[in-house]
Amino acid sequence: MNAVDITVNQKRITEEIQKLYRRGEPLNISAVKDRHPHLIAAVYKIKPFWGWKQALESAGLDYSMIKKHLRKHVACRICGIKMRVLMSHIQKKHQMSLDHYKKQYPGAEVISPSSSSGVGQPRRRMEIPHWEKNWTPEYVLDRVYAMKARGIPINGAYMNDNDNTTYNMCCRYFKRLTVVYKALGFDSQTVAGKRENGWWTRQAVMRRLRERCDTGQGLSYRAIVRSEGGLIVAARKHFGSYDAAMRSVGLNPDKYRIFKRRNHPYPTQSSVIDEICRRKFVGLTLSYSGVVRGENRDKSLVMRGRKLFETWDKALIAAGVVSADDLKK
Repeated sequence: MNAVDITVNQKRITEEIQKLYRRGEPLNISAVKDRHPHLIAAVYKIKPFWGWKQALESAGLDYSMIKKHLRKHVACRICGIKMRVLMSHIQKKHQMSLDHYKKQYPGAEVISPSSSSGVGQPRRRMEIPHWEKNWTPEYVLDRVYAMKARGIPINGAYMNDNDNTTYNMCCRYFKRLTVVYKALGFDSQTVAGKRENGWWTRQAVMRRLRERCDTGQGLSYRAIVRSEGGLIVAARKHFGSYDAAMRSVGLNPDKYRIFKRRNHPYPTQSSVIDEICRRKFVGLTLSYSGVVRGENRDKSLVMRGRKLFETWDKALIAAGVVSADDLKK
């Protein structure tokens, strides 16, 4: 498709979007896929990547202006029954696994858009705010494209650490980030921070860390994850952690750490036992819920106790404030 054809197609799409808007139709991705699938398909066929968000903006619209609608039911491709969620129906009624169902009916939905609107909602801050109510493959592409346009790294290591929900949705819908990059027209080598020649081997990781050190390039986790995400992934693969990789070439991770690690208030089993005994002595609660959520809570004590003694009950037994027989009562 040449530049003239692209311009003509974009103009036609923009005009159609404006007509739908004037008619008061919902214009979120899921609604348009249901009612005007040809329109969504046409938008995502255009190269270089355009996307639905940019198509709306070309029509003079943004998400604060449009109506949104999420279908409440999804139809079973086998029997036609409409339900909010099909997983149990497919397995019990048709004796078929979800993987088999999806292979037999490519692109088939198993959960309605309205039921999936709460799926994958982030529990922590995302790099850019949500604008769609539910996840779709098209929305994933729009988000990653928007991140790149804002200068946010989109390599796997950075996304997994800073926008884990988007990263997980990339893997759910496209399996690999390289498929996402290809759909967006991005060079995988550039955005993923991969080596130009060959794979990241153990020796290559060590050599690259020394090179960055010798040339004065940043060696903090944040600096590398922004510029060479592939190096972080390889360091974890070959050494278990980025810190271990740095130590393998004689570098002290703490020297390059932007945020220094705080010493844990309860670094050893003895320190956990001492605090449990102190709480017992002054009459503070030692029940799990009381220590985690009570007035004199100390969640870090419980978490550390579970880590060092396997369970909170075992920590209490080790401290001698209760016996195993007491806990059985």
